[in-house]
Amino acid sequence: MARTQNTEPSHYILISKSRKRICEIKEDDKNFEKVQMLLETYAIPTLDIAALLTDGDDVFRYLPALPFLTKCSCLFELHAQTTLEQFRGSVSLDTIKKVRKRLRILGWLLIPAGIFSSFLEGKLYFLAPVLILVTLWFVYIHFYPYIYLLQGHLLPYEKPDSELDYYILPLPVMGGFFTLFFSINYIYYLFMCSDWQLYLYACFFAVLLLLPFAVHQHKKQLKQHWMRTVSVVLSALILGIVLVLPVNRILTFTPASTEYLIVLEKESGKSGYRVVYDYYYVYVERQGKTEQLQVSKSDYQNIKIGGTVEVRRWESILGFDYWAAVAGDS
Repeated sequence: MARTQNTEPSHYILISKSRKRICEIKEDDKNFEKVQMLLETYAIPTLDIAALLTDGDDVFRYLPALPFLTKCSCLFELHAQTTLEQFRGSVSLDTIKKVRKRLRILGWLLIPAGIFSSFLEGKLYFLAPVLILVTLWFVYIHFYPYIYLLQGHLLPYEKPDSELDYYILPLPVMGGFFTLFFSINYIYYLFMCSDWQLYLYACFFAVLLLLPFAVHQHKKQLKQHWMRTVSVVLSALILGIVLVLPVNRILTFTPASTEYLIVLEKESGKSGYRVVYDYYYVYVERQGKTEQLQVSKSDYQNIKIGGTVEVRRWESILGFDYWAAVAGDS
């Protein structure tokens, strides 16, 4: 019997002597007590896979019996431990402590920088979050694979629990979180664009972000578990989506074109699952088609059905056009 997840309720799998999976069962299943009594009657031991990983015991012999996702998680954890052991053998603890101190200082500097960036004006307002997020990305690439995006160290002052944990370099992500909260969210509220252009340019930026990662991988001859590589690619895609509009705004050097459109309908409400936010839309007719435009709460209150809304459109040197709608003459 092997416990595969440290969750509530716990998840168990029954393994045969040939280390093949017989069945899976959870603590909240109605037959769990009967199974448990049967195991106690025949003195069948229970193993904790998570504990085996923590203690460094051999879990490879149990991997064929584990569910696919649990198996991938175990392999990822085992590979991470191997990587950290190699790192510990090649770098002194004093050097690691110095690096961690520098990362901690960077983390504390980026937190006020993320907050301060929300008070800037003009293109500096868009440039500041881009610089903060790109800085974090290149720090991540520079210290890869010994640095982790999220490893239980959200704040830069948290200390490791063991000596091996000292070799886990936590990326100081809190400054990036503040930047996302105070700046990027508002940037995406200010401007709108077509989805296909957003994702097309997000992929383009992701490729640019992954180029230094590929060079770093080739130069260092690093062999990482495929899950780690996938996580880096997904992180680059997410960062690419985040950077599209700020970078596009920075690369816009021509004035906006302005048009006034008749408001056909208004709509407001709440959206979201875990994070609920208010939305305000107006519907206008443009070139024979009905378009949905997002506006601020104050503009929404001032705009009247049958009145006009002012739509400003920009196009950067990338050819990526975007727009913003504000209250016009009602």
